[in-house]
Amino acid sequence: MDGADDLPHVLPALVGTEGFSLAADGGENSLPAMAQAEDVSPGIAPAGGEPQAVLASSYKGLLKTTKSGRTFTKDAFDVFAALILSLKLGPHKGYGFFTHTYPHSFTTDEAVGILASLKISRVVKKEPTPRDLTKTQTTKEYITYSMTTVVAKAMCQCFIDGCLIKSAVDTTPFLFKDAWIYQLTPKGLHIIHRFISKNNINADHLRALFRSLPVCTNLLHLERQDEDDQMVLSEDVITDVFRLFAGNKPRHTNPVADKDLDPVQRHNKRTKGIPFFGVKSKGVVYDLCFTAMDALAWLGEFTSVVGREEAASLAAYFVGFGWITLVDDSRKSNESAIVLLLKIVCFRRSKVLLRLIEKPASSGVAQKCCTG
Repeated sequence: MDGADDLPHVLPALVGTEGFSLAADGGENSLPAMAQAEDVSPGIAPAGGEPQAVLASSYKGLLKTTKSGRTFTKDAFDVFAALILSLKLGPHKGYGFFTHTYPHSFTTDEAVGILASLKISRVVKKEPTPRDLTKTQTTKEYITYSMTTVVAKAMCQCFIDGCLIKSAVDTTPFLFKDAWIYQLTPKGLHIIHRFISKNNINADHLRALFRSLPVCTNLLHLERQDEDDQMVLSEDVITDVFRLFAGNKPRHTNPVADKDLDPVQRHNKRTKGIPFFGVKSKGVVYDLCFTAMDALAWLGEFTSVVGREEAASLAAYFVGFGWITLVDDSRKSNESAIVLLLKIVCFRRSKVLLRLIEKPASSGVAQKCCTG
């Protein structure tokens, strides 16, 4: 891949390591081994509509993990959705100096307590009933996972890494803390909405949550290999991701005005592409720039990556294809000071990038999902 030699010089600081690899499955955030699942008695709670015949079964098993110990993405998303459905989200008051009350939130102890014995309900298949083809027969499976406190906290750390939850108190920490307050992200709400719709679950108690917080309506789901959960990446897929990343036209940040944006306005602005700013480096003024950390944050918010390692692998492809380049690396001890430039402003690349952005979405493995 052209430009691959530039990768070690551009992106090591994105993931906080000296060495950088294109492997999508990083081992930094691996989980301890999961406790074995227990049989449970199914409790059926259809989400309204016409009565359906429901066949239910329960079984023992383990959450599927990669070689590095990371839970497979589908299982992690299902556990996350089941956790939020089981929590009683409500207002929580901050501790110490953080005395603000945070709506639709939960605490560390509440999440860990639910994960100690979490029931997951999945729809396995839907088919017409044998005697009446106008009616639907649904087959569901129910399983309960028992997690120790250490495993539960590690799972919650995965939710933070995947941009499903965030600290309600401040926006900077990337660690799941003890005695802390958390809220859902737009991506997290998207995953929950998808789980509810797919598995025919009654979630009336979350209506206020969906009304009050923004939901990511254009999350790009990346296909994964069944055997190891690695992202399936091709040039068409990377192009789809980059087109969303760049947006259909440049949008610049306004630090003064952006401070007054509420969460919905901020999310809607970022949905249209990563925001740019100008920077002067070595006497040259560059217009369409962004920090490396914001690039990772954007990819985490609007694609199905589950951590900064996977987001960095996508950004590395952008560099390898010559779509972005390093402009300034004066970060010293501040890794967020790395600035990358979208080469749409460079005449050498502008026509190529315009064709990429205007190209119709491919019908490949990257799927743009809407919550409807």
